[in-house]
Amino acid sequence: MKKYLPLLAAALALTACSASPAETAAPAATPPAESVTAETAQVNAFPVGTLRSPREADDAEAFYSLYSDSETNKYQMLRIDYAKAEQEKMCEVDHESAYSCFTANGNVVVVWSDSDQYGFTVISQDGTTQDKPIEREFMVDAYDENAAYELTSKSCFRLDLQSGEITRTEAPLTQLCAVYGIVDNKVFVSRYVTDTPLPDPNDMGYAEMYQAIIQNSMIEFDLYDIATNTIQKLFDWEYGSNDAGSAQYIGSRGSVAYFTMSQWDGNESSPTTNALRGFDTATGTWQEVHAESAAPGNFGTLGLSRDGQLEYVVLNWGTGTLAFYKLADGTTHEVPYRDTSYGDSSNGGFPIALTGDGRILVTDGKVTNRDKDIGYGLIDLDAYLSGSTDYTPVQMWQDE
Repeated sequence: MKKYLPLLAAALALTACSASPAETAAPAATPPAESVTAETAQVNAFPVGTLRSPREADDAEAFYSLYSDSETNKYQMLRIDYAKAEQEKMCEVDHESAYSCFTANGNVVVVWSDSDQYGFTVISQDGTTQDKPIEREFMVDAYDENAAYELTSKSCFRLDLQSGEITRTEAPLTQLCAVYGIVDNKVFVSRYVTDTPLPDPNDMGYAEMYQAIIQNSMIEFDLYDIATNTIQKLFDWEYGSNDAGSAQYIGSRGSVAYFTMSQWDGNESSPTTNALRGFDTATGTWQEVHAESAAPGNFGTLGLSRDGQLEYVVLNWGTGTLAFYKLADGTTHEVPYRDTSYGDSSNGGFPIALTGDGRILVTDGKVTNRDKDIGYGLIDLDAYLSGSTDYTPVQMWQDE
């Protein structure tokens, strides 16, 4: 079976909080999380550049993806060159599992594992590669020009992208729930705040206890500053509340973190309203930005960022229509698209990424000789928002 692993990943829903990777010799229980302010003492902080999130990765010149073949355990590193409107094969990444991709300093970085061996590959724009071994599996939560960072409930790990060395500092992230993205060059996280310490989330013998405890917890949302190793509380919600249950983090613009909040009337299978709310981390205040009626069959919401800044939010993903909200001026746009869910070869118009030259990359047809993988097209952004479907097809790489 072949599949794509695009660098651009869907935003994380707040209801999908997952436990952070366990550290070596983790205790059976961790202490209850406490609210920690930005005045927390600095301990072994790392030097930090401009932080980006692999979950919100974007590139002004190209769109990158890994095309994998599970039969051969080989990955093809592909690049859509926006200027050429062409998808090219950069190189082959011959590893069993490639589980994180991001761009740094004009290069593509792929983190991989082979049984009990781990490492990452730096891929230059000309397709040349350099493999670097690392001592263990590394899950990338954030990265800058020089390093990638992994957060756990006790630590911040730094992976040096030059040497491959992993260093660690203790971090005030007790009972870490999830990592969402970057806000104002800090990492946006959530943590469980409980009266009873949570057991080790990786010990399945305590799974029922773990779930029982978090049912009565608060979910605290914080900014973690890697540069100073401090944490700043923003707000909290009760676990299972309407806010926590419907919120989806979309992205950030400046100091504002944006969420979509869905509302249901009765027992409908899809929401009736999708609202966009922003939390200003500088002032500690909420902003009610925009609400959009959701069409029957609404499938979700998503955000589109450029240079790490949220620009558009799709608030109504209905049957054949997308409702775009533009943050810069507050305008809304109805955009047609053709659904790809049922293998329709004429699919098209679903937004993938914003380009640096004022266009947008969208789905456009299928690649028939690649097991009907999705094809792509490019179109001027203003024309797209005006309802045009005159896409320039991307010449797709052919699987040999």
